[in-house]
Amino acid sequence: MAPSVEHLKFQILIVGAGPVGLTAAAALSQDGHSVTVLERHPDLQTQGGTPTVQPAAARAYTHIGLGAALAAISITGHGLYSWPYKDSFGPIGVLSYGNVKAFMTERPAVQRMAYDASTAAGATVLFNCQVIGLDQNALPVRLWTADGQEYTTDLIITADGIRSKIRPIIYPDRAVEPVPTPECIFQSQVPLHILKSDDRVAPYLEPNTTHGTLVPASSPFAERQRKVTSQWHQ
Repeated sequence: MAPSVEHLKFQILIVGAGPVGLTAAAALSQDGHSVTVLERHPDLQTQGGTPTVQPAAARAYTHIGLGAALAAISITGHGLYSWPYKDSFGPIGVLSYGNVKAFMTERPAVQRMAYDASTAAGATVLFNCQVIGLDQNALPVRLWTADGQEYTTDLIITADGIRSKIRPIIYPDRAVEPVPTPECIFQSQVPLHILKSDDRVAPYLEPNTTHGTLVPASSPFAERQRKVTSQWHQ
């Protein structure tokens, strides 16, 4: 009788030691697979934005035992408040996250959390490893790095970001470059005392209260947000 899927263990290479690649490494290592992560930078990155770990992703972190660790480095969001961006009155609507939560955090903190979890589970993370080529038709799959090393593996997971160097290698005949959208998000940091001085904003600055997006209610972005948030509980 052939072994069941749950008993199959694989050699897995993950390209990219960002939060996604390292989270995948933690989950797969916990499941008993042999995982190696290749990262082109010399160390974990200390810069990055402030992502929101949405409820579905938060459940995934909880499933692999990192729910408490995520909460420890995050501000918990319990709902989404929609504000009109021109008018002075309060929120026009509130969408509750229900029984789950979203977490506002910092990219370097999530990356470090996932790195610690992946190495604790047995994954190997190698830095200064720039992938320059692979043969996905070979058995096992072969991959080469700029330092002359060759790796063989059962499975390659590409997690090297929006400007991936691996996708063009895998799909040489396809257009895989990022496609700009009409949306632009600017992140900024505002001193807390300035925000608290505004009576319209101050009530929503307490811990565990809000995550807000200010957009025109009839804009394409608002419509997309409504479609996305309608799936949060599923």
